[in-house]
Amino acid sequence: MSTYLELVNDAMAEAKVTLDPLTSANFDNPPRTILYNRFKSWVARAYKELLLRRKEWRFRTERATLGLYPRLHLTNVAAAPLVGDTIQGQSTGVQGVVLALYTHEDVEDDGVTELTVALAMVDNYKVTDFSLRELVDIVSPGSTVGMAQVKGIGTYNLRSEVANLAAVDEHSIRLIDPEDASSHTRVVLRAVPWGNWGSYATGWDASSGQPEYVTVTPSGDLQFYPYLDKYYTIDFEFSRKPSELVNWDDIPSEIPEEYQDYLLWKAVADFGDYDSNQRIYARANKNLEQYLYWLERDHIEDPYFGPNRFYYRGI
Repeated sequence: MSTYLELVNDAMAEAKVTLDPLTSANFDNPPRTILYNRFKSWVARAYKELLLRRKEWRFRTERATLGLYPRLHLTNVAAAPLVGDTIQGQSTGVQGVVLALYTHEDVEDDGVTELTVALAMVDNYKVTDFSLRELVDIVSPGSTVGMAQVKGIGTYNLRSEVANLAAVDEHSIRLIDPEDASSHTRVVLRAVPWGNWGSYATGWDASSGQPEYVTVTPSGDLQFYPYLDKYYTIDFEFSRKPSELVNWDDIPSEIPEEYQDYLLWKAVADFGDYDSNQRIYARANKNLEQYLYWLERDHIEDPYFGPNRFYYRGI
């Protein structure tokens, strides 16, 4: 594949500008004219914009496997628990051991500390056995009375747990029960639009168990129904975060090699627009349209019919 340096030099050549080719020695600090830096910026921006153009690009897609525990969302946190602490609801007596702490559900700048905790439930309790708004204590190994208040069932922000994750394909999520040693059957979860989620998760006392449905919340997190009652494993597909071209020997490795000339033609088009040169812009744009046609022909999932967003369970 061509390097960032080679793409910049090729773009300048196709734009027919009277500039000497850059070298690895002067790439970071080009001589004489700011136009060198503009071509560098145009090529780097073309790469990022192409990756952002569609999150469905096949070359942006990867698969991950992740273990998940039940989660509880706490508010008015006076003393954050530590991993290994056992917490207990004051009114219900429900207990769970803290396995991990997350801050993605904390409301910013409201003066209230919130935490989401992953729990290994004790004595066959379920996370929904906690009462909404009940106070929670730390009971082991230390003791802290009223350390927080139950706000709700916790959500799952996979961006904090999977490197370079930009967006989860909620239609690809499959669930495995590790305790089902006989088969380890993967159950495909049904993705439900957030607008319809209320007809599935029907309230605080909704059941806990093996999840059958999943949704993406307005904040981009996942929620499952039934709420997790124990440890499960999921595998799923996701779109990677776009990388960037920075150093002279960086390679645009996230796009297939045969389409990388898109980047130089996009830089040439940007130069034509910058220079008000309609002939150069038209020539570059003709090539851009051809490469975009090939990319969308070869690297986008075939169309399919999704679920009716107005469908409600039981109707």
